[in-house]
Amino acid sequence: MTSTPDFYRAAFKRSISWQQFTKNTSINAVGVMTGTAGWIGGAAVGSIFPGFGTVIGGLVGSLGAGIGGTTAAKFLADKFVKDDLERLIAILQKEIERLASEYMLTEGEFESILMEINEKVNSKWLRRMFKQKDPSIFLRVEFEHLFKAIVRKRPNVSLPSVEQLERAVDEICLEST
Repeated sequence: MTSTPDFYRAAFKRSISWQQFTKNTSINAVGVMTGTAGWIGGAAVGSIFPGFGTVIGGLVGSLGAGIGGTTAAKFLADKFVKDDLERLIAILQKEIERLASEYMLTEGEFESILMEINEKVNSKWLRRMFKQKDPSIFLRVEFEHLFKAIVRKRPNVSLPSVEQLERAVDEICLEST
């Protein structure tokens, strides 16, 4: 029951991987099993005080064991399987760095673009990114206009005229003689 939303995302919306679905389902299953075991153990200990003690013991045992089991399962699963989110963020960082290098951004320009990107990127946006066959192309379509806008704000640099170059060469020649 707890995995139904993830199943829907993996099977129909294709917004998470099957690997992520399996990881999430495994973590949920461990949480349910340890929570159930905690309930039974807590209720047994709480039965020293029948009624109220059994209920409180069951609740405390269930919560403690469930949370502990889920935390341990997630810790172990993270050692073996990267979350989709981690993989997407790594691709995002790499592509943004590549664009920054191509457009030769200054540190200040880069920081202003990062602020705009941070405003746009959220879990819904990342699910859209996940659906793309080529996330790098998707990222360029999404963000390259920001880089182009920064470049358009820069002052124009023009080459010197032929006369200016001749004068500069003449001055250099005169200074060296």
